[in-house]
Amino acid sequence: MRCPTLKELPHPPEGKTEWPWTEESEQLSDKMPDGAPWPRISIVTPSLNQGKFIEETIRSVLLQGYPDLEYIIIDGGSHDGSADIIQQYEKWLTYWVSEPDKGQSHAINRGFDKSTGTIGAWINSDDFYEAQALKSIACAFLSRQEVKLVYGDCINIDESGRIFSLSTSRTYDQNRLIRYWPNFIAQPTAFFLLSTFHSLEGLDPSLHFAMDYDLWIRLGAKGATLYLPIQIARFRVHNHSKTNPGPSIYWPEMRRVSRRHGAEFLSPMFVKHMRDRFYLFRKKIRRAIHWN
Repeated sequence: MRCPTLKELPHPPEGKTEWPWTEESEQLSDKMPDGAPWPRISIVTPSLNQGKFIEETIRSVLLQGYPDLEYIIIDGGSHDGSADIIQQYEKWLTYWVSEPDKGQSHAINRGFDKSTGTIGAWINSDDFYEAQALKSIACAFLSRQEVKLVYGDCINIDESGRIFSLSTSRTYDQNRLIRYWPNFIAQPTAFFLLSTFHSLEGLDPSLHFAMDYDLWIRLGAKGATLYLPIQIARFRVHNHSKTNPGPSIYWPEMRRVSRRHGAEFLSPMFVKHMRDRFYLFRKKIRRAIHWN
């Protein structure tokens, strides 16, 4: 499906302006400059009770101006009006459903089972893409045919959309990723070859917090990766964020994944350093959450 234009989409709610409410990406031509077709990109949005944010997510995907998009939404049976919002956009969706599932990893895998794209990514229903993100990603994959994973930088925002920090990444280093977690790849910015994703049997459904970290390690073992030093997406922190409770919730999974991939020892000094960095970032998050 070709992405719709701003005029084709429902009018934004009152008071909503700028990207992706009253602005759109340029509409790309049907063919790339060399005459080849743009690769199909499949985006999955898993969702559960994020009705306050999901419309912004949806519009940021649909307003990319991209010529060959598949967009799939797997809602876990929300009871906050999310389904009504999704339904407003269903003519531009490849597939959507709202019913109980077995968790986020299961929902994402289920979405990609419905996909036929060359490149894939998931964007959660409280995050959203920057304008022209899909164009940048497609060009990156086509510039290096051997690449399995492309990722970039992420802007961190609070509940109202106010920016409070920037997560800049780095060139992929699997040893560092395995041994020196936490994960330096911001999930909303990451795109991958779907053929490789499927060959790895998708996300590990037993993981609820570190499934992306586990996937980046497995993808990196399969071939080249590419870091783009540009802002691809925005990650929203709010009171109902999945990871908001703190490190005691998701660090055990991170350590479990790290050990699964061969990290046997982390020095106490390094652990203290990373803990200190985390608590500094958490201060920023808490400050952002209470900005209203």
